[in-house]
Amino acid sequence: VLVREDIALIVAMFGIIALIERKRDTKKISPLPPQGRGSDSSRPDLSRSEHRERREMGWGWIVAPIMLSLGWFLIATRISAIDNLAGSYKFLPYYTWIARSDFFGSAISGFPAIAWGVLSQPLKALAHLATIGNLDMIFGLLMPFAFLPLLRPKWLILAIPPALQMLLSGTGGNELVITLHYSMLFVPALVLASIDGMMAWISGSTRMRGWI
Repeated sequence: VLVREDIALIVAMFGIIALIERKRDTKKISPLPPQGRGSDSSRPDLSRSEHRERREMGWGWIVAPIMLSLGWFLIATRISAIDNLAGSYKFLPYYTWIARSDFFGSAISGFPAIAWGVLSQPLKALAHLATIGNLDMIFGLLMPFAFLPLLRPKWLILAIPPALQMLLSGTGGNELVITLHYSMLFVPALVLASIDGMMAWISGSTRMRGWI
């Protein structure tokens, strides 16, 4: 399971989490003190170097996971499409119910058609998401972790790609996702969020502003 091409989408989410962390750290960094006469010579150097170091490290952790993962995903799905008799990614038929091939007079297909279908038909997509089967899948994944991931949902960003895969498929989410190997796709997000959530619960820092 962990070598599937869609694992790359989970890895890409680490870049989104790094972006959130960078924005939060930027707010925490003290403003650069003024340089010139009467200023503390040691403090400016420390503050400026810290500020510069965090900025340089931040973009690397944001851009690298996203670009490398998306690149690998596109290459892998393209290669797998070569061996498919339909000439497309093998899982695309699961989403034909929402896909739209007409994009302002231009014909589109594949992932763009699915994305355009969701964006142009939000009520249809929401109605498909709001089902007992989807709720059953969500509760079934969270219950073994005592719902601790909800205390630190930042890490649940890793679960967005597999969640959309399952919830937006033609059959939607159900108990089979939990009992079969598909649940492995959610393990990284659930484990990391549970560890962080447990620490937050122990320290009593589960206030709303500390969720992210």
